[in-house]
Amino acid sequence: MNVQKRIQWIDAIRALAIACVVMCHSAEGQVYHLNAEFMSAVVMPSKVFALSMYTIGRVGVPLFLLMTGYLLLDREYDQEKTMHFWKSKCLSLFFVTEIWIVLYNLFFYPYDGITVTIGSLVREMLLVNGFAINHMWYMPVILGLYLLLPIMANGLRTVNVKTLSIPYVILTLLFMGIPTANMLFAIVGRGMGETVVSPGFSGGVYGLYMIGGYLLKKDILHKIKTSVLYLSLGMSFISAVLLQICLYENGVNFALFYENVLLLIMGMSIFELISRAEKIPMLKAVQVLSYYSFAIYLIHKPIAIMTKNVLMNMIELRPIIVLLTWLITAAGSLLLAYLISKIPGIGKKILYLK
Repeated sequence: MNVQKRIQWIDAIRALAIACVVMCHSAEGQVYHLNAEFMSAVVMPSKVFALSMYTIGRVGVPLFLLMTGYLLLDREYDQEKTMHFWKSKCLSLFFVTEIWIVLYNLFFYPYDGITVTIGSLVREMLLVNGFAINHMWYMPVILGLYLLLPIMANGLRTVNVKTLSIPYVILTLLFMGIPTANMLFAIVGRGMGETVVSPGFSGGVYGLYMIGGYLLKKDILHKIKTSVLYLSLGMSFISAVLLQICLYENGVNFALFYENVLLLIMGMSIFELISRAEKIPMLKAVQVLSYYSFAIYLIHKPIAIMTKNVLMNMIELRPIIVLLTWLITAAGSLLLAYLISKIPGIGKKILYLK
């Protein structure tokens, strides 16, 4: 890890993002089932805690995507650079995805009682079927975005920010505004329906997060006061938690996901606020966590599931289980990532460490 070349506040965002992802998977699943039937039986303080932690956790992926757009879209890609990007990013990431699909099938799926067959393994490796371990959905998403990223970057260079804001606002309203409005209408048993506009080359909501990162690089929020950003972050977070509570209280099955515009607001607010930080606390620890962040992403989910299975038999208070799972999973994943990275020749490659 070359500390000299690392951008400190980017490391802080990356470290926060992986901490959020681990929190998301610590709060959901065995501890809190995110459906109306289960949540209706949970007392309000515990419910508020669960949905607060889950909402914080959901910000992790938006931060990763915003960071990708910030770092990779404000570049010029000629033929040579495009081919290099595809080889260094796409092929490497596809290799890592294949390796971890095999590892999950060999070591984790049997533990979790999932039947593994040659057919199911081949389908997962061909990316034509869902993954039994659900956090892997992110891998084909980022692979798809990487394929067109150089083309997107070259196109963005020909458009100024004011012009770009027109389609960005329209697509955000269509792909995030309408789904968020539907959640509000669902409280009273109604809905607006879905947009018939195809996401096409925009990448859908995930492309919007990446382009949001590009817009942040172009200082779209630079003139907004820090106090306003904190207010925006606080209000969007509280709104997201209250929205989930209202939906569950009205018997609506719902899980906060990335098409919710509140997550975009939270993510962009956090990103801009951290970019303004004059000093990053606990910098060495942040840099280590940042360096191993993707490795932790690959490793953490099985550890979280196994940890929750053990703690559920030992502790009754669900908030305590969530916090302990988060700490144990983060520490255990970091330790395992470090040990795997020391395997000569292949350790860093199978963890996609850069």
